[in-house]
Amino acid sequence: SARLVRWSLRLQEYDMTVVYKSGRKHSDADCLSRAPVDASTDACNDDDILLSALSASCLADQQCADLELRDVMEFLNGSNTTAPRAFRRVLPSLCIRNGLLVKKNFAPNNTQYLIVVPASLRNEILQASHDEPTSGHLDIAHTLARIQETYYWPRLRADVTHYVRTCRACQRRKVPSTKQAGFLMPIRPPTRPFQQIGMDMLGPFPRSNSGNK
Repeated sequence: SARLVRWSLRLQEYDMTVVYKSGRKHSDADCLSRAPVDASTDACNDDDILLSALSASCLADQQCADLELRDVMEFLNGSNTTAPRAFRRVLPSLCIRNGLLVKKNFAPNNTQYLIVVPASLRNEILQASHDEPTSGHLDIAHTLARIQETYYWPRLRADVTHYVRTCRACQRRKVPSTKQAGFLMPIRPPTRPFQQIGMDMLGPFPRSNSGNK
């Protein structure tokens, strides 16, 4: 190739002897060929990335400003006798901890409580869980699972489905790999009987015990 030719011309300037060494014998030089890594570099945590869109004080203020969440918190405190319909199914698992409305997590992971996100911050959570470089524009199932590890709100699955399906970056880059079906070849109707005859040819088949083919 052209690259090998350029290397050959460049190496001709040096007085040296090239000795072949198989790849399985290069384990001793593998670490020397890699760039050094700073041991003091902190590992990146996905939870920190998701929580970067929120702060405790901001979240508490947004929860109180949300009409639905405020009604739920008042219901849990006993100052309201009715709860929003969207939260009635999960009311037994809702509680207030450190001034925040949370939901008990029954999934087998390390998160004991899920943060109930107000409507004003849900789009930020969707964006952080799908659009950020560490998210990689995951599909619906993986984006939903990532959010469900930390957050909760009603109609979460529907919101994630709509957000992922309307993502412009995914529509531009994730092109279906299957080929488009070809066009049908119409056959003109015959002008007289038995002008065209169709026949399916099968066989040869093994002879049966009765001598039939």
